[in-house]
Amino acid sequence: MRDGCQAEVQLPGEPSSVPAARRFVRGVLTDWGQGLLVDDAVLVLSELVTNAVLHGQGEVTARVSVARDGSVQVEVLDHSARLPRMRGYGEESATGRGLRMVADLSDDWGVEPSVDGKRVWARLRPGQGAA
Repeated sequence: MRDGCQAEVQLPGEPSSVPAARRFVRGVLTDWGQGLLVDDAVLVLSELVTNAVLHGQGEVTARVSVARDGSVQVEVLDHSARLPRMRGYGEESATGRGLRMVADLSDDWGVEPSVDGKRVWARLRPGQGAA
């Protein structure tokens, strides 16, 4: 395990960035020996990048870090002031489940507005979430 490490990647604000973000977080966490959290982190980051691509503006930054306590944090920064919100959805709805999944898989998550957009983050801990 590599404590205190951080990596990030800049991605275009387009749908092809979602699989690129998945590959990025899977590779980084595997290299850092965080195998227990890889699958959940891939799902969470994928959802956050998807939201940024669909509802944000311009380039997206995906970031992953490991804290001293072994928790993993994934973050997505975009250039839209529009804040995500958890929505209700019907059984037949094709959308609206993403942030609920983020909340279910994460120990904690949140949104921080910034001067040029926002940062959406989620913290995962071993033993937390669906994995």
